[in-house]
Amino acid sequence: MTLSPRLLSRAFLLPLALSLSVCGGDGNPSAPPTPAPTPTPAPAPTPTPLARTNCDRIGMGTGTGVNCPRQSPSFQNEVDEAIARLQSQRPDLFNGRNVLSVGQYLLGVTANLEAMGLCASFDGEEMQVKNSNDFNDQYHILTSGQQFRDGTGSYRVTCYPAAFPTPSTPPGNRAPGCSLPLAPSRDVGCGNEKPAFLSLVDAAIQKVADERPDILDKSDVRGGNGWYKILNPEAYFAAVVSNLHARGVCAFYDGEELAVKNENKFSDQYDILAGEWPGYTRRGEGSYRTTCYPAAF
Repeated sequence: MTLSPRLLSRAFLLPLALSLSVCGGDGNPSAPPTPAPTPTPAPAPTPTPLARTNCDRIGMGTGTGVNCPRQSPSFQNEVDEAIARLQSQRPDLFNGRNVLSVGQYLLGVTANLEAMGLCASFDGEEMQVKNSNDFNDQYHILTSGQQFRDGTGSYRVTCYPAAFPTPSTPPGNRAPGCSLPLAPSRDVGCGNEKPAFLSLVDAAIQKVADERPDILDKSDVRGGNGWYKILNPEAYFAAVVSNLHARGVCAFYDGEELAVKNENKFSDQYDILAGEWPGYTRRGEGSYRTTCYPAAF
């Protein structure tokens, strides 16, 4: 075994120190040199937490000229198994047939179908499944009441040739100024659950009101507590986003809602502009809209 320079210095200094002690030497042994601190490498961006290797392997669908008759399902057993497996893996996502986290449910079913060697994707209404580009099946696995649907009742149609996935541009960075090393993300599904960033959003709005009277008029209040008159909407949204970045999260205003995340696992959506009182801020629990998995930006 070859000793490193650092270990060699310790190996030589130890006998020297012992020799001086035994022989009564009056000199103090030299301390080993302090190694220079190793710089901390910059963290790598966090990828979107869903690999779709089967879809990459099978390739793109046509997206156009697709014929979708209702026939017999080809992947019914696999879809039902993916749902049952998720119930075993994540019982916290279910209360009977009720789905407690729509985004995590859709993400989990998709991942389980991927683990079976299938290409799967949720199109906003139905789960699409294929094992080649010859065709794909469509399954409606979530009711409007947020209950999971399995069995033959979930099958809808079969499309010839496969209709998905269609080419799309990679999600761009829509949160410039955020210091978190998070790569852009795209959501699979969204649903209503307990908001994670409500207090941060509320505090960011209040900070704008306290520090920027040119943006929010604290003397003009409507609706709920702290629903201030907005004097400059564009500056209001930009200031809220900037304050959220300063609080250690990423935020993005898409023209309708404010999206907030601190990792790519999920993001929350907030409506911070009152509809019932146009031109005023919206605050409190009523501002929360939905939670998306993975993060929607």
